[in-house]
Amino acid sequence: MDYEVFDLFPTAVLASDLGREFTKFEQKIFDDISKNTVQNTGNISSADNYILKRKGLETLHDEMLEAVNFYLRSVVSATNDLNVYITQSWTNYTRPGQYHHKHLHPNSYLSGVLYINADPEKDKIYFYKQGYKRISLPTERYNPFNSESWWFSVGTCDLVIFPSYLTHMVEQTESKDTRISIAFNTFLKG
Repeated sequence: MDYEVFDLFPTAVLASDLGREFTKFEQKIFDDISKNTVQNTGNISSADNYILKRKGLETLHDEMLEAVNFYLRSVVSATNDLNVYITQSWTNYTRPGQYHHKHLHPNSYLSGVLYINADPEKDKIYFYKQGYKRISLPTERYNPFNSESWWFSVGTCDLVIFPSYLTHMVEQTESKDTRISIAFNTFLKG
């Protein structure tokens, strides 16, 4: 018999490199943002939840928006005249031994993470399958069909965009450096 396996209702995650390094001026802004933080579950976040609206980060904002629009056109392929916009953006600081708790982003359509400082040998973002859990069977070899979680290695200037309903987290960092990322949410008009 011939068998055919279909990938039905997949969840798309966009992974990209920014395509450039951060400018000295952007780095200075990131340093300024790091001076005003709040405690988060497992790590630290910027007190400012709208950092991509800061003067000097307009180019970075536009690059994130371009990537989100690419996802909207290429993956969602909406027929309506929809526009996406960034609602919130903040910085996460995960020091050695810290982690970023398992969570999702309510009241958002797509979310993203841009890594300011990350080690691709040690830093990963994990995603988790949600929904009805059927009987769990012992697994010989994991793949996107049978896994309850999946991870991507991330490095400096890497960008990850995903549906906001997708649960994600970062394990306790093993790096000796602080992992720094900009997270953002989006919504739609049209």
